[in-house]
Amino acid sequence: METEKNRRKTIQRQLVYDTVCRRCDHPTAEEIYEEIVAERPHLSKATVYRNLNFLVESGRVLRVHVPHAPDRFDHTLMDHHHIHCSACGAVSDVALDISESIHASLLNGDASGYKIHGYDLIFNGLCPDCQKKKRG
Repeated sequence: METEKNRRKTIQRQLVYDTVCRRCDHPTAEEIYEEIVAERPHLSKATVYRNLNFLVESGRVLRVHVPHAPDRFDHTLMDHHHIHCSACGAVSDVALDISESIHASLLNGDASGYKIHGYDLIFNGLCPDCQKKKRG
């Protein structure tokens, strides 16, 4: 149950949100904590995690589930997809236009009988930097 305390805008919550929005690299909770605590050493890790969960639950940020890696956080709320570097762990947005017929078929239900309420699409590969390192 959402309490008045959870709904109110706090300085800590704003710090966490601003940090996610400032970064384009889909940071982990640990990376967000490390960035904030460098400026505000009094802030606890639990506060960062609690506020990230609140921001996800309230729809202000997205949680990006990366298999076999810590979750990442994204401030871009519009539909988009991600690519994950299997070597260094980087996560980036990837431009992908899913055809309207596939999108409509999936979200309007298909032969599986599932009522689909969302999906995550993460590609895995090697980022340009890791490709260079592998060649060199």
